[in-house]
Amino acid sequence: FLAFSYWILIRFCLFLCLSFFIHLVLPLIYHGLEILSDYVRFSLALSLLPPPPPLLLPQLPPTLLSKRGEAVDIEAPPPSLHH
Repeated sequence: FLAFSYWILIRFCLFLCLSFFIHLVLPLIYHGLEILSDYVRFSLALSLLPPPPPLLLPQLPPTLLSKRGEAVDIEAPPPSLHH
């Protein structure tokens, strides 16, 4: 009789754990996946947007990198080709 009551107790605990899992953990997992997919969609939409205008960047001195890689002052007059 003791073994039978233990078996019923174990079955009852298993049932409680299973119902707890179904009613709490599964909705949590479902909502977590929903939030995760929303986050992924949002980050994808952000990455598809055009980059922000360069006004948001810190103001750099007006120099450009020439094709060879050295900095060229924009405000200086261009070097004359003939001396």
